Amino acid sequence: MATQFSLQHIHIEPSTPKERARPGDSGPRLQCRLGRHEPFARQANWTGEHYVSRCEHCSAPIRRVSSGKWVKDNRALEYL
Repeated sequence: MATQFSLQHIHIEPSTPKERARPGDSGPRLQCRLGRHEPFARQANWTGEHYVSRCEHCSAPIRRVSSGKWVKDNRALEYL
């Protein structure tokens, strides 16, 4: 007997980049530990070469290397 399965009855919550660590968690969220940072409040400063900001989740100084991709960079501190 074949079982029919309908996707219309399944609701999966999308994971969002705004997911925060829960109280009691140790350290930054997993995405930060994997090098996937997000600029604070989607605001960044232009240095003349790069956009720099602080990570919204772990507060690390970050630099944009391409659209949507940010990396930790301590040199960004002088522009913040």
